[in-house]
Amino acid sequence: MVTAFVDMAGLLMIIPLLPFYAKSMGAGGFVVGAMISSFSVAQLLSAPVWGRFSDRYGRRPALLVGLGASAISFVIFAYANSLWLLFAARLVQGLGSAFTWAGAFSWLLAAAPQRLLGRVSQATSVTLHGLVAQIRDGPSIYFGDASRLSAKWIAASAVLADSKSAGAIYIDVTDPQRPAAGAGSDGSSGSSSSTSTNPATGG
Repeated sequence: MVTAFVDMAGLLMIIPLLPFYAKSMGAGGFVVGAMISSFSVAQLLSAPVWGRFSDRYGRRPALLVGLGASAISFVIFAYANSLWLLFAARLVQGLGSAFTWAGAFSWLLAAAPQRLLGRVSQATSVTLHGLVAQIRDGPSIYFGDASRLSAKWIAASAVLADSKSAGAIYIDVTDPQRPAAGAGSDGSSGSSSSTSTNPATGG
């Protein structure tokens, strides 16, 4: 999760500066908008390729390549003296970010129990909840950071098997010893622990 944080921190540091930097080189509003969106375009188009790379060569190489590409993009950004170099920096950063997140999501899914893996329709990252897995026709699972993923999946399985969590739209396993389900379809907005024991140990 630290790698994902580094990736997002770099992105959020550049975004506020980019419009002023680009306009100082004569860019108009359309060019600035295209420059900002080029990151997402590069990330979208390259993510499937990097996902296959992660499956073939492993998650750690994918994360290292992603962080390396991001570092190169920061150097290009720092020394850019033309608009095309700024575009290049954004594109390389998008490619690097796709690598980083492909590795992070692969790590998340690799820890999933086989019986739940087939039910995961989407893996993503949300600012407030960290890594998130969406269960098909079921709740979202909030993992927080990437620590203790196996224990968190076990906790999520325990909550899903509990009839009291039926209708919940999220399961929070940030602390696997105190999993919670909440915001059910019956209109309840609170969350409650699904069990008083530790589902990761059975104790």
